[in-house]
Amino acid sequence: MRNGLLALIFISSVFSLTAQVVVDNSSQTVSDAIQNTLIGEGVDVFNITINGLPGNQINVQAGTFSDENGSVGINEGFIMGSGNVTMASQPNTSGSSSLPVSPFTFNDPDLESLTNVPVNDQCVIQFDFIPQGDTLTFNYVFASEEYPEFVCSGFNDVFG
Repeated sequence: MRNGLLALIFISSVFSLTAQVVVDNSSQTVSDAIQNTLIGEGVDVFNITINGLPGNQINVQAGTFSDENGSVGINEGFIMGSGNVTMASQPNTSGSSSLPVSPFTFNDPDLESLTNVPVNDQCVIQFDFIPQGDTLTFNYVFASEEYPEFVCSGFNDVFG
């Protein structure tokens, strides 16, 4: 992954829309963003971390989004990426769209085992949860700023 933004939710060049996706990665901690958007009623969540660090801090790799047009298939939710997630609110007009950020050096052996190659710029959110019922579901969208520029190349995205 070359300075690209790996995001669960991202408007890529595949869409020829001018969607109004609004991303916020500066007003809530990672824990608060997860509690307020990803976790619904009847689920207790705890031990939230991002890249091995406590989730009780703000991090440019995670936040919330809203999409009143539903152009990505979900109207609002939690967003995570391999770089600054505010890029998701901008058109994908380049093969190297990114915002300056500190290098992300966290490595996750579980993700690397999916690819059998080193994985760069990871964003790993982990938490424990206890559902009050017998069924747990979530909706997600996986997308990449690196599509279609790096298809069938040495740069590929992984989600696990």
